[in-house]
Amino acid sequence: MAEQHEVSVGIVDNDVLVLDALCQAISRYRAPLRIMWATVSANLALEYCQTTRMRPQVVLTDMEMPELSGVELARALSQMSTPVPAVGITAFDESLHAPVSGSGLSSVLAKETPLPMLVRALGEAAGDSFAAHWSEPIAMDNPLSDMECRILQLYAQGQTTEAIARQLHISATTAKTHAQRAFRKLQVHGRTEAIAICVSRGWIR
Repeated sequence: MAEQHEVSVGIVDNDVLVLDALCQAISRYRAPLRIMWATVSANLALEYCQTTRMRPQVVLTDMEMPELSGVELARALSQMSTPVPAVGITAFDESLHAPVSGSGLSSVLAKETPLPMLVRALGEAAGDSFAAHWSEPIAMDNPLSDMECRILQLYAQGQTTEAIARQLHISATTAKTHAQRAFRKLQVHGRTEAIAICVSRGWIR
């Protein structure tokens, strides 16, 4: 059973970087969510939800996946003997504006949606009033330089260090140095966690 004021959630996204970033952001901000599992496989997510011990109160699902689409997964979850509500996330406008009525989805949000809005959507889907009204974290000043933010933004878009260096007209070594400075300022050990923090605080998109 979830702890008081926590909604148990399962997360499925076939993009490992997005999956890691979501988990890091939820943990770092102490959002009122308890991640039961996170997987890149829609079929495995469905299997988990069919097991009482692994069944979350709500599933956060990518809309575009190779095994099952977010709509197909949500529909299957809604037809189980113990239905599990789902919230979709997407990077594509056509999925963002697709009708959710009858799909099993409570709502569909953009992947760059700020964490508080995502938490509230999951809370609403799960019927948890505390999570549904969770307030935004206290705003924090951005300690990163413009160059550090720019480099993390490009990493978040999936670019390599070499590609970033060419685009910014700097050496790959200089790009790595800026990234390492950003990691130290954010007190993290790597790129994924740094990106998660910056996205959740609105410093990069």
